[in-house]
Amino acid sequence: MICATTTRTITLTGELEIRMEEIPGAQTLNLLRAQLVDALATCPGFRPEYPVTTSRRGGAKDGLARRIDHTLLKQGATRQDVLRRCAEARNGAVWSVCVPSNRVSLGAGQLAGSTVKVCTVVGFPFGYATTEAKVAETRTAVQQGAAEIDMVVPVGLLNDGDWTAVFQDIRSVVEAADQKLVKVILETSELSLESKIIGSYIACFAGAGFLKTSTGFASGGAVLDDLHILRTIAGDKIGVKASGGIRTTEFALACLKAGADRLGASATGAILGKQQGANADY
Repeated sequence: MICATTTRTITLTGELEIRMEEIPGAQTLNLLRAQLVDALATCPGFRPEYPVTTSRRGGAKDGLARRIDHTLLKQGATRQDVLRRCAEARNGAVWSVCVPSNRVSLGAGQLAGSTVKVCTVVGFPFGYATTEAKVAETRTAVQQGAAEIDMVVPVGLLNDGDWTAVFQDIRSVVEAADQKLVKVILETSELSLESKIIGSYIACFAGAGFLKTSTGFASGGAVLDDLHILRTIAGDKIGVKASGGIRTTEFALACLKAGADRLGASATGAILGKQQGANADY
């Protein structure tokens, strides 16, 4: 799917620019959404409503463990590290284990027959792989047993204001995932408030099942104000995942209260009050 490449800059009035320095209200969000819809109108596959029509958020009454993607994405992770995470995930009954794409097959084999899903990352951690590369990585991951895909948005293109290219990138991965859940990592620490909002809307229009804050490898992680914004834009059908820097029960619960449905964490043991994983690295 190829969109005509156009760069569109949202120009706000002076009054709205002042308001954008804080968490925006409905008037600002509606203005940005309307201008974004106009900018994407000629992009093939675009429709001015979210394509997700049934909830992807999971059960609201799930316990804390079932809100966690137990994560192992550090560069030097070994086979034994992956096996250990899978065992911890089974014992802790978390939602998923999130592993690098070259460990999906191993994770799927270890977790077969359990309730724990395999999640992996695409275009990680910087998001600037070509769309074609992300599509290929997604297809391979799904074939090898990934149930969920966490893709990184092309942050530079988003900061450029190239909305059609960002939409195309996300939409192409969603299509390649063949109805598997796709979470779009915005890398909120690297975005202006306006880009966080625009990026969230684009992801939702492109078919994201979740908006996700961070890779855990940038200058910052989950922030409660950002979660509030993502929750507002996601509505009641699209999920929100907080990730990056979640290492205590208190902060995990605060993220859920701020609007997160899912938590990406390596310190799962500490969050759940257990010894294993308490000092784990991302």
